[in-house]
This record gives sequence, structure tokens and C-alpha cells, in this order.
Amino acid sequence: MNELVYWSSALLCELVILTNVLGGFLHQPFSLLLCQLERVAMQNFGEMTELIALTTMSSETAMDLLFEIIELESSCLLVEPPPVIKQFVNSLFGIARDHVDEAPNCHKPKMEPLRLAIHDYEDGYSVVRTSLRLDFGREGERNYGG
Repeated sequence: MNELVYWSSALLCELVILTNVLGGFLHQPFSLLLCQLERVAMQNFGEMTELIALTTMSSETAMDLLFEIIELESSCLLVEPPPVIKQFVNSLFGIARDHVDEAPNCHKPKMEPLRLAIHDYEDGYSVVRTSLRLDFGREGERNYGG
């Protein structure tokens, strides 16, 4: 269990990032991981909320994660007096909601990592044009787009 607590912050962040690819399929694993945790530091809770608000491309998915999963677990995860937790969560989620509401207007159209399109027909076969997009999302690495 100590190992789960140690890795929980990183696992939750990775699940949030994967939400853009897998959408609603990650709600249950995300919820299960939160339920297994005894506590989360307020800073980690805030960072996780910020990550959801700023990186989740679907506003519906972001709102589901924030209000249907994280908000319900906040009183169990944060070890502070209930009025402090309520004020912290309300303030944090208010800011997150503003970012989520703005997000659909700011996102670039989603590019697929691999695009296949019929380019031509030759000798009875289809000639397919491909483009492969390689993105490295870690800090310090370059982003290559195709």
C-alpha cells in the first residue's frame, strides 16, 4: 500500500493525460485509484485538478473527472477540517471550471498520430499516402509534427 501512495500522484497524472486518448474508459480506473488512497496532499490535489483543467481536450470528460469523481472523493482524500476542504475545493474547482469552459475555444484541431488516405490506384491496387506524427510530450524534448 505504501508503494501505491508513493506512485499515486504520478499514476493519476498519467491517467489524466491518457483521458485524451481513451476518454471515458479511464473513469473507473481513475476512481478506483482515488478510492484506494488514504490521503493526498493539498498541493498534489491542486496540481491534479489543474492538469485536468488544462490538458483534457473534452470539456465533458474534464467536468466528469472533476465533479463526478474528484469532488466526491475530496473529503476522504484531504486531511483538513471540513470547512477548509470545502472552501479549498470550491475555489479550486471554480478556477478549473473557467479553464475547462475556455478550453474548446483554444484547442487546435486534434491531429491523428497516423493518417492513412487513398492517394491513387495503380495496377489494380490502392496507393496509400501515410503521415506519421511523432510527439514527445516530456519536458526538454522536441515536438515533431507531421
